[in-house]
Amino acid sequence: MQIFPLQSVRVRVSLTGYTTKVFRHDFAKGPAVFSVQLDPDGISLAQVEIKGKAEGQIRAMIEQKRAESIKNIVSAEQIATFPDMNAAEVMQRIPGITLQRDQGEGRFVQLRGTPPELTNFNINGEQIPSPQGGVRYVGMDIIPADQIEFIEVSKVMTPDMDADGIGGSVNIKTKEAAGELPDIRATIAGGYNNLRQTPNYQLQYTYSQRFGRFGFNLNSSFFQNNQGTDNVEYDFAKGPFFGSQDSGVNNYFVQFREVQFRHYDITRTRISVAPTLDYRFNKNSFVYLGPCTTASPTTKYAAAKSMNWTTRFPMNIISTAGSSTTYGRGRKGRN
Repeated sequence: MQIFPLQSVRVRVSLTGYTTKVFRHDFAKGPAVFSVQLDPDGISLAQVEIKGKAEGQIRAMIEQKRAESIKNIVSAEQIATFPDMNAAEVMQRIPGITLQRDQGEGRFVQLRGTPPELTNFNINGEQIPSPQGGVRYVGMDIIPADQIEFIEVSKVMTPDMDADGIGGSVNIKTKEAAGELPDIRATIAGGYNNLRQTPNYQLQYTYSQRFGRFGFNLNSSFFQNNQGTDNVEYDFAKGPFFGSQDSGVNNYFVQFREVQFRHYDITRTRISVAPTLDYRFNKNSFVYLGPCTTASPTTKYAAAKSMNWTTRFPMNIISTAGSSTTYGRGRKGRN
């Protein structure tokens, strides 16, 4: 080791995670061979705790796994990946749910094949009544999809739930302020109806921010769908009308009493504003004020036209490219 002078030197050996050792040697007395063994230098920890906050669909899957009953949860993160307009159309993607539609848009929700009136509907844990008189089911088309943070669908009731939901329970959690940094989101969307050659519009704006324990969230949306329908409506009866009564099943006919070819131009508008103010005492206790104002979807029918045929006897109707032909005995009328 020619690099060392012929005098006493100090050699220091260190490695991350191990204790440092120092050796002294006088090279004037001759060369030296060092054998170094370092001892681990660490601190024994009793516990390491890592805290994190799950968001979006990951949080939904965790809560769904921990649920005590059969439950499906959909988050706003997953809702944004589909072009669903209202809460009913969001829930149509959950297993075991079917929809009753109005002019092509989802409205009433059926759980496991039961009627809509057997399902309990809640917003932020509070049961909501039906906006229609004489019925107890709620049309989910009144809630825009962009105001939803989570949808919880419970298919099996537990003792802590209201007992009037035989088919199941639906709980919709609206959006609220999450962090101290401003969260601003805006959506501008449009579409085109090829049948009526009319445009569709959708506007949405969200602002949320926390100021210490206080949180403020503002969510607003506007939706207008210009569409149209062309359909055929029948008024008919079934039974034996012609021939001998001995012909049996071959003597069973359909008698069309009235046939209507209908043409509608429809404009559907939905406006919603939902401000929310909350105060959190701790992670488990909070109070909030969250009025949700949603104008019920208004549907206007314009330029309704119909062509009616009436007859006293069985008839067959053939319609091609707007023209119609009636076969059979009796009279034919047009309105």
